[in-house]
Amino acid sequence: MEQKISLEKIRLQNAVRLGCSGEMLEAEVSQGGGGIVIPCEGFESKQTLAMELETMGVDFAPFFVFFYKKGTGAAESEQQGCCLPGEREAGSPEAPVFWVRTGVKPGLKSTWSLELCLLERKAFPRRTPGRQKLDLTGLPCRIEEMDRLYLCFTPGSSPVRVQFQNLRLCQEQPEYHIERRLLLDEMGQFIPKSWPGKETSVKKMVGQLQARYAREMLEKPVFYAKDWNRWGGWKEKRLCRGTGFFQTCFDGKRWWLVDPEGYAFFSVGPDCVGEDRETRADEWEHLLKYNPSPKGKYGEAVRRESWGDGQRPLFIDFPKINLMRAFGEDWREKWNDMTVRRLYGWGFNTVANWSDQEFCRRAGLPYVLALNVKYPFPSTAETIYQDFPDVFSEEYREKSRQFAGGLLPYLEDSLLIGYFMCNEPGWGFEKGLNLGLQLLKSRKKLASRRVLAEFLKERYRGEVTNFNQRWNTEFSSFEELLLPCPEDLRISEAGLNDLRDFTAVLIREYVGVPAEECRRVDEKHLNLGMRWAFIHDPLLLAGWEHFDVFSINCYKTDPRPSLHAIREAGVDKPFLIGEFHHGALDAGHTATGIRGVASQADRGKAYRYYVENAAAFPNLVGCHYFTYNDQSPLGRMDGECYNIGFVDACQKPYPDMVQAARETAARLYQVVDGQIAPTEDLPEEVPEVFL
Repeated sequence: MEQKISLEKIRLQNAVRLGCSGEMLEAEVSQGGGGIVIPCEGFESKQTLAMELETMGVDFAPFFVFFYKKGTGAAESEQQGCCLPGEREAGSPEAPVFWVRTGVKPGLKSTWSLELCLLERKAFPRRTPGRQKLDLTGLPCRIEEMDRLYLCFTPGSSPVRVQFQNLRLCQEQPEYHIERRLLLDEMGQFIPKSWPGKETSVKKMVGQLQARYAREMLEKPVFYAKDWNRWGGWKEKRLCRGTGFFQTCFDGKRWWLVDPEGYAFFSVGPDCVGEDRETRADEWEHLLKYNPSPKGKYGEAVRRESWGDGQRPLFIDFPKINLMRAFGEDWREKWNDMTVRRLYGWGFNTVANWSDQEFCRRAGLPYVLALNVKYPFPSTAETIYQDFPDVFSEEYREKSRQFAGGLLPYLEDSLLIGYFMCNEPGWGFEKGLNLGLQLLKSRKKLASRRVLAEFLKERYRGEVTNFNQRWNTEFSSFEELLLPCPEDLRISEAGLNDLRDFTAVLIREYVGVPAEECRRVDEKHLNLGMRWAFIHDPLLLAGWEHFDVFSINCYKTDPRPSLHAIREAGVDKPFLIGEFHHGALDAGHTATGIRGVASQADRGKAYRYYVENAAAFPNLVGCHYFTYNDQSPLGRMDGECYNIGFVDACQKPYPDMVQAARETAARLYQVVDGQIAPTEDLPEEVPEVFL
């Protein structure tokens, strides 16, 4: 059963109406961002919001859906275009309480939908035909509490022309509009766009790939920079005798990694070598020119997964198919040989995160390990908030022991620099999250709750009267905190501050327990930390002392302000950047990535500027680029579809990126050591296009 949403109730914001007839509204959205405001009258959590959307043009146009609570007036984000998350203080009256970042394929009429119950539980949503990645942000809330939503296209380099049609609320999943249109060719290239270097036929692509392989195999796998030793360390600076494994060292003015022979080492390399190339095809089969069978000639490049929610997504690896076309049964061996020579010759000394482990073991290059890939980061059956576990439970300790066991196969591997425990924990994205408050409000039986009661009892020296006065509550004893609190409990600002302090206790335990168990198993390799997405709250730094290296993923043009902030907050450790990138729209993709520049030449400049200026920071010991491969133009598992690689779908290198990496490598250690200044050649950024 469907309930239509009348176009008369919809208000345009920073957009011009181009036409309106029946159930269809066409508008041009301002270059500064804008869209439509829809009242949430009659919305219920059991419903799904759906509409047919089509954005005109060949480039992706991402948009947000902001939700505002009842009783708030028109927010500044509505008046002045699209207010991006992070640009407004969480909890301020103008801020949306929940938002979604998403989009649809350009130039393709698609059904976009959102299950409104996701505002309450924020589960990872299923992919649907036409809809790209769906990112949810904000504390749990109920759609019945909302006054309006604002579907707002992000600021871009030009206005966005868009059609909205058949806005409706559905009790079940809507009927999805499927439009047969070929967007991806048989080589994995985006059909609607043309660009220099686009392959025009499989036969020509195969010939060029074979010729490229023959040329590259004439080169020996040696580092491009002449002052690098066999590990990629700096021949001119030996810091100690060496232990046979990587370690860290402070030389009196800056931090270093140290290679197994004792030489100064700064880690540079791409993520996802051999990975992150697949197209999520089960919802996009009607857009593929070539749809190989899992049992056919290229079945090795086609796979289905069984996910816990009943999904069985289909993945097709077109770059792998291209290698199989060129090299037949020997494709993997030849890809290995070619890629090893590329990494050596392009100015890298590290195979970075998410890379093919078999390749890492065979390449002879230092590498890092994503420990949580084969061995999930420890969790508990009952969590405090989303993916944040009951960290003081014995279950968490036991799961941490199991997690640490994943290090056993690597104990004597001297090429392994170290391991990341996890990547961008979901709960860590929530600005203003008070985990202590979430624990107190929880109706679950959690071991951490007893620790909270003990924490408060100690803080108030057992004086419950003083505690109640400060909290504006009426507890009879601290033991009463072990019981579910009343639903209408209101806590004073002092009480919220106490719970915020306990949030740091929880995070420290979250970090410390698995770190201790990993250290018990493996004393030789470096703990490289948690790879935080970004540090929006100093509380996220709690537990840093358990790491050998503190890691973040830093998608900035210049990472130095972020690095300064971490150091100023008191983290006295080496730092490592696990991810950064810049993408452009001139090589056949519809999205740039998290940072955008105008061209492939500018991508090269951006790479060099970022790495050299980061390397000059005295705490930084490594800088890893995301990723080695371009992502699929139709989208990987979650819908990301960015031009961010060193190689395209046909294994063709981007010359500007390769040259920039080489130029950086040739002067890297002099920059790190402060002998020469980093480059100041910074390309102009363009509005980024990403999900």
